[in-house]
Amino acid sequence: MKSYRDLGIQKKMQLMTLVICGAVLLVAVAALFTLQVLNFRSTFQRDTMTQALIIANNSTAAMDFKDEAHAAEVVGALEADPAVISANLVFPDGSRLAHYGKAEDTNSLAQFSRHQAAEFVSGQMLVTQPVNLKGEWLGTLYLRSDYQRMLLGLLRFYGQLVAA
Repeated sequence: MKSYRDLGIQKKMQLMTLVICGAVLLVAVAALFTLQVLNFRSTFQRDTMTQALIIANNSTAAMDFKDEAHAAEVVGALEADPAVISANLVFPDGSRLAHYGKAEDTNSLAQFSRHQAAEFVSGQMLVTQPVNLKGEWLGTLYLRSDYQRMLLGLLRFYGQLVAA
């Protein structure tokens, strides 16, 4: 193989153009990837909070009448989202009306904020959503979603894209 010094001017120009285009493409893919990950995080948070609000609003009657069957049906709708690990409807006294997925105990519920909030903790998103009816606090929905698993799926996709 010839050294760079021994190549003709046309070959040197082609090689330089190829290196420059490769570097620009690498920077563009890195910027797109970073933007996509940041956008994914905010979209995941917004979608999970919206889900929690919908479930909380649909749970008001069940919590008001202490209807376990209806409450289980409402939180059971979260089965459609593979990111949801658990959802728990809890009365102000700490007793649970219904849950989907893993039933949270007192220790695991302590990870959640006591106020309406969404926070990332150990690769999971924890959403606390109060359940209110006409200004009266009936209880709280605690929703746990697996952010890390969903992010790893996105990273796997980009890894396959780069490999291809």
